[in-house]
Amino acid sequence: MAFRSTVPDNPFFPRPPMPDTLLQRRMLPTLLLLVAAASWGGNWVAARAVYLDVGEIVVLTSKR
Repeated sequence: MAFRSTVPDNPFFPRPPMPDTLLQRRMLPTLLLLVAAASWGGNWVAARAVYLDVGEIVVLTSKR
């Protein structure tokens, strides 16, 4: 059962298409969790690769 809004459609901001099936609704959150985990893991691997080569002062001063 689809949710029907009582707000009329705005022609300047069309409503994005909604997923049709249960598989599509479950795939996006799973994909986003996979991307988040891969990003976090890649960051950890990169940090472990350079932590001896880069000094603390360089890391502290390069934040901004």
